[in-house]
Amino acid sequence: MERKLREINGSLVVTRPKQICDLYKMKNGDMLEIEPICIGELRLRKKSCVENAYNGRRNVLNCF
Repeated sequence: MERKLREINGSLVVTRPKQICDLYKMKNGDMLEIEPICIGELRLRKKSCVENAYNGRRNVLNCF
């Protein structure tokens, strides 16, 4: 799957396809982790529900 980088207010942005958001239950405001793997490769993952709950960002029950 390919996505094009876009510039919005001076920041580069990558949009997530709706199908991916639905599959992983991502919604506006969710925190994502971006981890560099090697040159030219990144890992993107939804921040864990337990970690979000611990930080007071959301109720753990809303993650399931």
